[in-house]
Amino acid sequence: MPVKLGAQNISPFAQGAYTGEINAAQAREFAEYVLIGHSERRTHFSETDAMLVAKVKQALSVGLEPIFCIQNAQTAIPDGVTIVAYEPVEAIGSGHPDTPEDAEAVSQAVKATYPSVQTVLYGGSVKANNVQDFTSVSSIDGVLVGGASLDAEQWGKIITNA
Repeated sequence: MPVKLGAQNISPFAQGAYTGEINAAQAREFAEYVLIGHSERRTHFSETDAMLVAKVKQALSVGLEPIFCIQNAQTAIPDGVTIVAYEPVEAIGSGHPDTPEDAEAVSQAVKATYPSVQTVLYGGSVKANNVQDFTSVSSIDGVLVGGASLDAEQWGKIITNA
């Protein structure tokens, strides 16, 4: 299986004097994907819908595939997004994932509302003991693993159990 790299964030601005920001062109030098709209960035960095749209446009302009994070089925998804990660805020890092049934309902609603979305991932307290609960749901196309990916043993078990 080939390995593809992704970035955790990009700037909403193109190249220029934006100290500390990584623009999409810089990220594209090593990555094929980029997370946009993660709830932690929305909360801690006050990222707005307009800023997220700008980030998606920047990513697409250089050939980066955005993985757009949503908190529920009502989260607006910008044009051009084909991969969505459903991450309910209460599940992120809490050890209490959403149910596969809820995740399936969100995935189905997103795919029905946004025909351009081809892939829906589930993220939020994904662990080796629950990954198969989500990967066995037909409308969920994979998982977005957070903290558990930092532990090599846990990561290996997640891959095996998926």
